[in-house]
Amino acid sequence: WRVETGAPVRCVPLVSGGTVLVGNDDGVLLALDTSSGVERWRFAAGAAINSRCVVGGGGIVFAAADGRVYGLDQRTGRERWTQPLGAPVLADLALADSQVVAITEAGEVNTISPESGLRAAKALLPDAGVSRFRPLATDGQVIIASAEGWLSCYAVRDLALVWQRKAAAGIGGAPVLLGERLYC
Repeated sequence: WRVETGAPVRCVPLVSGGTVLVGNDDGVLLALDTSSGVERWRFAAGAAINSRCVVGGGGIVFAAADGRVYGLDQRTGRERWTQPLGAPVLADLALADSQVVAITEAGEVNTISPESGLRAAKALLPDAGVSRFRPLATDGQVIIASAEGWLSCYAVRDLALVWQRKAAAGIGGAPVLLGERLYC
């Protein structure tokens, strides 16, 4: 099957429970049946959706370029909550220890409850950094790579800084863990 989304798609689609979730530049999140491509529901956020959705807390969470993070009912697409962060969110969201991690263009790292939409903690990336990469969640920590060359590790529960390293140059991709080694 093939579906016309109505506008360019810049986020990676998410497949969950027989549904493909994909957002477009017009700010529309589409839920499509994986077998047929038939639209199950759509949600209009009003601003471009550039980051991948996550599933957590019994629903779908995604961010829009206007700085709002949304929590939707996975079955119906109805809005459960919205959390304004004050700056665009262009990096993919991540789910870490039952918290959604959202990074704004202002370099603010946020953890948000997927059930309630309440912000649990926030921290700033070093050097007013920018990250457009998916954070890496591992063992109660989240590791974030910034374009300015910083690799920062935060504790998910309160976003306290665990460690930080500066690369010789900017980082151009998301961090990955392979065995006992961390790569960017």
